[in-house]
Amino acid sequence: MSTPLPLLRCRICWLITLAVFTFLVLIESIILIPSVTRFKERELQNTALEIQNSVENRLAQTIRPGDKLEEAITHISLQDGLKGLAVYNASGKLLGRTKGMTDTIKFKGKAEAVARPLTEIIANDKYHVYWESRSADSLIIVAGISKNFIQNNTNQYIIRIIGLIILIVIVVTLGTMLVLDTAVLRPLIRVKNSLQAAGDSEERADQYKLQTSRQDEIGELIHAHNELLDKITASYRRIKELADEKISYHARHDSNTGLPNQMALEERLDDELEHNHNVILIQIEYFNFGLTEKDSQLTQQIAKRLSNPIQPNIFCARLGGNSFAIAYIGNYRAEAIDAIVEDLIEPTKNPFALFNNTSHIINIKAGVTVSDRSKLHVVTCSPKPQ
Repeated sequence: MSTPLPLLRCRICWLITLAVFTFLVLIESIILIPSVTRFKERELQNTALEIQNSVENRLAQTIRPGDKLEEAITHISLQDGLKGLAVYNASGKLLGRTKGMTDTIKFKGKAEAVARPLTEIIANDKYHVYWESRSADSLIIVAGISKNFIQNNTNQYIIRIIGLIILIVIVVTLGTMLVLDTAVLRPLIRVKNSLQAAGDSEERADQYKLQTSRQDEIGELIHAHNELLDKITASYRRIKELADEKISYHARHDSNTGLPNQMALEERLDDELEHNHNVILIQIEYFNFGLTEKDSQLTQQIAKRLSNPIQPNIFCARLGGNSFAIAYIGNYRAEAIDAIVEDLIEPTKNPFALFNNTSHIINIKAGVTVSDRSKLHVVTCSPKPQ
């Protein structure tokens, strides 16, 4: 069962589409990797700022004059990725911490008012960020942020980006297939169908030419296709003409001697008489004295002598068997007919060289008919003695 959409069966379209699809996926993957890294860094920074604001706000709400900061942080609930808190003095001494903050931290550089990651501390389950507390002077707060929390947010970002990439790839792929269908596939199918139709009807191949206004490669292909169909038609007609000429030639010529046959003679006589030309028709029959195996060679030699030299007013034909005919076309006097006949058959009176250079003499009997059919001469010619 054939699919209703030629596009789905177009192998070259699928090949191009697959190449476009692969290229897009490769490019988007190259873009995605650094994009994920940057997102992870931004997500850590944003989460650190959110935790800093949340912690400072809770401390501002709960701490009283005289309370120690290291004691106040133990009452802050851990949520939104916060795994623990610790308080250090400016010299880096640990003053207090919550559960989960067991890492020993050494600071390099002064803490700032904005939270920033501690890149020197590498823990299996959390990232560390620190900042200078607004609730107490010269005290540093270190927060532990869950790696799983950051990773989960990153994974959601990856899923969103992959979904967007898939959507882009699908849209571009479908667009590519539609463009290929309109701009490439349909014209190629038209060219294919045209060639198939032209191949089934070579004599009318030029009737299957395609119209196009395109100036691109497809347009050049269609123009070349049309030129090819013109050549196919011209070639077919020329071959047919040659075949007809060959058939006509063989139908009007003797295969043994190459002379025109009786059909050709009758057509020539009809044409000459239709134009009121004078004609003397000489019908010749030769006797070969029992020759059989070399009749063909003798017939060819007689034909050569009767038709040589070729003159426009003399038409020589073989009637079949041992019979020939010579038509003399032109003006003549009645008393000159015998002389014309004798002159035309004179070449046959000399001996013929046959097998192993042996000579052979033939007898000729000739009948003469003039164009007005008013007089018939029968002339018997004897060969010259050897």
